[in-house]
Amino acid sequence: MSLGRLLDDAVASGKVRAAELQITSKMDIIEGTQDGESTERALLHGYGRRFRTLLDACPAAFGALTKLTIQMVKLDKLDLDDILLTCTRLEDLTLKYCVPGPGVLWQVRHARLTDMKISLCGIRSINLGWLPRLERFAFKGWNLATSHDLVSFGHVPRLSTVTLSQDSIYSDETLKLSRILPNTALKDLRLNFRGSNIWVQPETSRRLTYVFCNLKNLKIRNVHRECGLSWTMFLLQNAPHLQDLYKRHSKILQVAKVQLASEKNSKISLVHGSHELCFLML
Repeated sequence: MSLGRLLDDAVASGKVRAAELQITSKMDIIEGTQDGESTERALLHGYGRRFRTLLDACPAAFGALTKLTIQMVKLDKLDLDDILLTCTRLEDLTLKYCVPGPGVLWQVRHARLTDMKISLCGIRSINLGWLPRLERFAFKGWNLATSHDLVSFGHVPRLSTVTLSQDSIYSDETLKLSRILPNTALKDLRLNFRGSNIWVQPETSRRLTYVFCNLKNLKIRNVHRECGLSWTMFLLQNAPHLQDLYKRHSKILQVAKVQLASEKNSKISLVHGSHELCFLML
């Protein structure tokens, strides 16, 4: 706390123009046991209360932050909202395993955020309502039972890169990319299945073509072996200007590079193990 107050005083006096802060807790517990889970929850709540005290006591310090990383700290929805309200100069926000609680619907509005990464936080849904400078957004680990409300985009005119990563293998729920990615002009889309069930529903629609109209790069990681190239075709068919496709199976690597559709004799190169196959699209 004393360090926070020193920084708060320095910022208030005009001696600090920008700062970065990383808060990471440490827990040595026995996983997979009831006592271990109870201890983990208690520690997360304790770290959350300490963070709240720091946030309330040092508003000037948090107001000067341009980058904030919080890991293994229990935050509730009020904490999330107050972080955005207090950190007015924030450009890069990373939250990992902050566990705000099931059913949390987070409305995000911020004037300066350019990078946002949410990982294993248990948030039900995120609405990126107004982020005029946001360029990159990553979301890992969500509740597949509510995947249709996973994320929604409002005013995000600069958003060009989206990363979605999910490793749940206990649900058959799927989502439509055309439903969660409208109002975007993506150039780079990254999907990481982490060897689990395929949670993207194949579709061919004008809505998906519109979403992918500016897509240049597509990376698909850790798809299980049963998912062949045919599953990927619906993505290719709806991305007329795709330049690079990277596809990696859990244990087998495939890479495809696709030239602009406007060019004649487009070439697709696949690397499968140690063999390379080339196709010339006439």
